[in-house]
Amino acid sequence: MLEITGVLQTAGKIAGLGGLAMGVFLLLFRDVIRKDVFRRLSPENSFRLFRLIVLLVFLFALVGLAAWCWLAAREQTTADTDSSTAPVLDLETDFPVKFGDTRDSVWTKLGRPQEARLVWDRYYSEGLDIYYDRHTKNVDGFHVAQLPSGVSYGGRVLGIRLGDSFNDASAAYGRPARWGLPEKDASLAVWERDKDRRLILAISRCEPKAGTIVSITYCQNNSFANYIPIAATTLHELRNGWPLTLAEEGGDPFFASELSRHSPVFKLDCKIADAQLMPMGGAIIAAEFGEGQVIWLWIYPLGWTQPRVRMIVKPDELRKAEVPPINPGQSPATDVDALIEAIRRVEGGDDVMPKISK
Repeated sequence: MLEITGVLQTAGKIAGLGGLAMGVFLLLFRDVIRKDVFRRLSPENSFRLFRLIVLLVFLFALVGLAAWCWLAAREQTTADTDSSTAPVLDLETDFPVKFGDTRDSVWTKLGRPQEARLVWDRYYSEGLDIYYDRHTKNVDGFHVAQLPSGVSYGGRVLGIRLGDSFNDASAAYGRPARWGLPEKDASLAVWERDKDRRLILAISRCEPKAGTIVSITYCQNNSFANYIPIAATTLHELRNGWPLTLAEEGGDPFFASELSRHSPVFKLDCKIADAQLMPMGGAIIAAEFGEGQVIWLWIYPLGWTQPRVRMIVKPDELRKAEVPPINPGQSPATDVDALIEAIRRVEGGDDVMPKISK
């Protein structure tokens, strides 16, 4: 009895209803074979009976397996229906955190984040990053992607969800204002939204997800979340020899030493490797070209609202660089300490705001 129960339990665990059917008729077939009935029959009748038993066992097992497949398919259809009818949340209206919220209020609403940095928090359970203005500490951006926890925000951001295609976004918003190539596996498409806000989509360039959206950033123009897209756009323009739309007045940042907008290094494949806030203002974006050639882009928020590429330099050449003057008539500085002092003066309000190229 225990043997029969074990066989049925094993068959049921592996193949469900189909396994139970096969197990039952396998046991019946085994018991019939053990009987002495075949010795009492003629060889012809024994063969007919044996064939009938085998056929019935096969048919009943087949019916049980078909029933199991039908039930599994029905359960999957029900799950898909439930998923498709479940409400899809919109970040702008349904998410409890809004632009301008203080960091304290975010922590009150969502609890403490799993990762916290100077200007952003990462919430594994929510599947997104929240960015803050460096000075006011108020929310100025959201970034949606698959986090290290494996979770990603399942709702929409301005009507777009992770996994949608670029065609979906272009149908909704038209052509992007800018493109950038932060790495070989993805490109960035940037739309200007709601005056000073930006919608930034990372588009996969690798099969089988080529053309699909793998991350979404919705942020203020001056948010730290916008700095890497600015660097990516600038590097893309340098690679193609186009005018630099996000550099300071005149369309050219300051190139240190041997670098210029026509340097061959900008033709190489690159990857944006790091982004670090600078104590004296703005941020340094590190880009790797070819075989480990690193170049820094210093991005600074002019007038606190317009981030622009102010300098492009190799790390080991920074101290040799002649820094461009902050104010008209000022002589170029030749030491990084003078650069830091100049930036501190800018942060103190002693800044002549250049015209911003559109």
